[in-house]
Amino acid sequence: PLQIPISIRVLGHNVVQQIMLTANSIGPIVNVETALLDWGNARCLEPITRNVKVTNNSVIDAQVKAFMKSQKSLWSISPKSLRLKPYESAQLALTLTIDEATKMNDLMHIVVDEGKDIQVAVKGRGVGTPMTCKEKLSAIDFGTQYTTQTITREFFIENRGRKPRKLVWLPEAVVENKAKKE
Repeated sequence: PLQIPISIRVLGHNVVQQIMLTANSIGPIVNVETALLDWGNARCLEPITRNVKVTNNSVIDAQVKAFMKSQKSLWSISPKSLRLKPYESAQLALTLTIDEATKMNDLMHIVVDEGKDIQVAVKGRGVGTPMTCKEKLSAIDFGTQYTTQTITREFFIENRGRKPRKLVWLPEAVVENKAKKE
């Protein structure tokens, strides 16, 4: 607490009174709607956005900055900073672009100038594959060709994940036989 001594003289009296002025001060009180955001199952490489409501529950303005704990986070925040007027609310958009078929988590830090910092845990599970190809590979049509000619097609397949991948090309009959056994 802040304490300031004050001398007061009441009109008509010669005696000076000493009093101690005591003040308690706090910064802005900012709250978030939830302490945990769960994306559940998220398809690899497909961005999914969730919002976090941030509210200034005080009579003074609040300057807020948000960032992820991990430097190479799969989550991005928009906006990264904002100013909230008294009793104003705003939305922070968190976008997850997961790049592996595994569980991921991180921590969003919300720093409130002259106030208490807030943490929001985020998590999600990647499903699918981070392998991409501009062309559809479900059916490759070579068109009408002579059987005595060798025809070549090139495909650019990109691994946007964190782990190395192995590609195996199988004839359709082998894939069908494996499916029947299962």
